Amino acid sequence: MSKKLDIDESGLQIRWKTREHYSDFFEPDFFSSKAEEKRSHKAYYDNSYVIVSCTEKIKEDVALLEYREQPKDIYEGDLLIYFTTSERDEVSRVDWRSLDGKTYEDQATSNWDTSPESKEGQERIREVKYVNRNQALVKKRKTKDKNNCQACNYQLEIKGMHIIDVHHINPLARKSGERITNLDDLICLCPNCHRIAHTSNPPLTVSQVKSLLAG
Repeated sequence: MSKKLDIDESGLQIRWKTREHYSDFFEPDFFSSKAEEKRSHKAYYDNSYVIVSCTEKIKEDVALLEYREQPKDIYEGDLLIYFTTSERDEVSRVDWRSLDGKTYEDQATSNWDTSPESKEGQERIREVKYVNRNQALVKKRKTKDKNNCQACNYQLEIKGMHIIDVHHINPLARKSGERITNLDDLICLCPNCHRIAHTSNPPLTVSQVKSLLAG
């Protein structure tokens, strides 16, 4: 690691919302390629610069960067950068997909987020594989927790409907195939606390979420 790597200010700089001391830096021509290839770029992590490598796959207005076998403490998974056009010079959204296939949307801001408006509403076909969940068990957990968030104790009811999520303490997405889930494998979290729990992989425990809320 080095603290003296030059950074091209005109390149793409990604600042992660969920990783306070982590930023990625890409040269201005990093996304000009049309072929799949191995690439390297600079990242700022834990007060130092490091070189990270990825497999870059470009398709029109989307760049998929696959990170595997990274240095210690560097996240492994897929970085998806959505551009406003196929020119790939302005970013509309940055997502992260973990190795277990879960996608975390809108995870970063960048210096290429320059436009106050963006084209939306395009229709796309997406093939999705999902993991089946038992809704009867979910309902029982909500009843047991009285629709209260078990991290912040908040309860919200709108038009007779409780706004509450049921969180799998041991995520289904981390296991392959069927498994037996019991009531103690689930816990109620409000949408905010549920999202906080999933800022980490594996997810934060309820105790860890409580600690974050307590400051």
